[in-house]
Amino acid sequence: MTTAAAADVALLDLLPARPLVAASVKVGQSGLSVGRRLYTLPRAAFSPQVTSRFLKTAAAFLGYDAAALRPWLDLSDVFHFGLDPASGTDRHPVRKVYLELTADTPDDPTLTYIALKAEPSALRLNRYHAVPLTTAAEAERLQAALNLAARFQPAARALIGALLAGPGDYPTLMVTEDGTQRRSLDFNFADQAASDQVLAALAQLLADLGQSPAAIDRLLTPSLCHAALGVAADGAAFVTLYGYPEVQND
Repeated sequence: MTTAAAADVALLDLLPARPLVAASVKVGQSGLSVGRRLYTLPRAAFSPQVTSRFLKTAAAFLGYDAAALRPWLDLSDVFHFGLDPASGTDRHPVRKVYLELTADTPDDPTLTYIALKAEPSALRLNRYHAVPLTTAAEAERLQAALNLAARFQPAARALIGALLAGPGDYPTLMVTEDGTQRRSLDFNFADQAASDQVLAALAQLLADLGQSPAAIDRLLTPSLCHAALGVAADGAAFVTLYGYPEVQND
C-alpha cells in the first residue's frame, strides 16, 4: 500500500460515516500534484456531540489542535477533509479541514469557507471570501491581487475576462492564507459550465506552466466543476482543477 493510500484508509477510519469523495489535480511550475482527495460529510454525521466529536476528529487527522476552527463551527452544516500527497509541486503531504459556512458571520458576511491546512512543520488558517466579478474594474482588481509573474498575466487576464463575460454567473472566491503570500481565485462551474473562452484561457495557463497539448487535453476533463488560479506561499503560480470522479490515478 502506498503512503497516500494508507493515509486515505487512516482518515476513513477516523470519520463517523462514509463521505462523498472527489479528486483534484494541482498544476505548478515544477509539475503535477495528483491523487489529491476531498472527503465531505454533513454536520449531522458528527451528532450528537458535534463540537467535541468534530474537533477531536480534526485534531487526530491534522496532527494539530483544531481549536482555531471553533469560532465558525456553529455556522457550518458541511465539513470537508482534504488530503494532498507529497508529489510534484508539493514537497510535503498537506492535510486540510474545511468548514463550509451556511450562515453569515456577524463581522464578515462574505466569508464562505474557513480552513486549517497542516504540513509537518506548520499549521495555517485559510479564508475563502466571496468576491464580486461583475465589472471590468473588479476584474482588474482581482487580477492585481493575485500578484502573478508577468508571463502568466495575459492568460490570467483572458481567464478573468472570460468569466466576467459569462454566459452565466461564475461564483468567485478570493482565498488568502494567514501569514503567507499564498492567495488564489477560485471559480465554480457547478451551475454554469465553463465556456469555450474559459477553457481556452485555462488551456493557455496550463501551457504557460509547462504542460504539453496532450496533457492539457487530459486535464481539462468534461467533469471539471471548479478551478483555481493563484500563487503558493513561495510565490510560484499554480492552477488547480477540481471535479474528477472519486480517484485521479497517479
